[in-house]
Amino acid sequence: MNSRAVRVRRSQGEPTRRALKDRGLLRSGVRIRIDGEDLLFPVTEGAVVLPDWGPLEVAEFAPAPEPPTRDYTDLLRHRAPGDGALPRSFDIIGDIVVVRLPDECPIDPGRIGEALRAFVPGARLVGADRGVHGPDRIRVLDRIAGDGPFTTVHTEHGLRLHVDLGRAYFSPRLAHEHHRVASQVRPGEV
Repeated sequence: MNSRAVRVRRSQGEPTRRALKDRGLLRSGVRIRIDGEDLLFPVTEGAVVLPDWGPLEVAEFAPAPEPPTRDYTDLLRHRAPGDGALPRSFDIIGDIVVVRLPDECPIDPGRIGEALRAFVPGARLVGADRGVHGPDRIRVLDRIAGDGPFTTVHTEHGLRLHVDLGRAYFSPRLAHEHHRVASQVRPGEV
């Protein structure tokens, strides 16, 4: 896209960028362009720039990349009015995401699962945590997105742990405790 621009030497790039931004003259939505030893800063329409920045010129600019998604709920289109009840935290165990959903979830759990799969790199499966039960504290998980077994390889502190979430209790929130106990084990101990 074409835009009016200020051309400066690279050595003056950061002070110029700051000055343009502070004055509200730096155009958003396009990338700053490098041209040899110069930088071209796109400026807003009707911008009046300082004389020592030189004359304005018209240049071609590439659009700026979209900012990264910072929250999986951003991926949920047309969220419900009561979406404050959506879970804010989740656990990543290998390639499985585990999330605890409220009883009265305002959005279809399948949509939440697909949003989490898209948000977490390498996620294969999303399970809804329904709590732990029994003397072995086995976590009850309902599949809400993805496929395959609830078996995965989880890495923490350089160790690869093969975990079957349907047969053993495991929480990545206890990684420090796992490391502490493992560091106390001596050769030959069982």
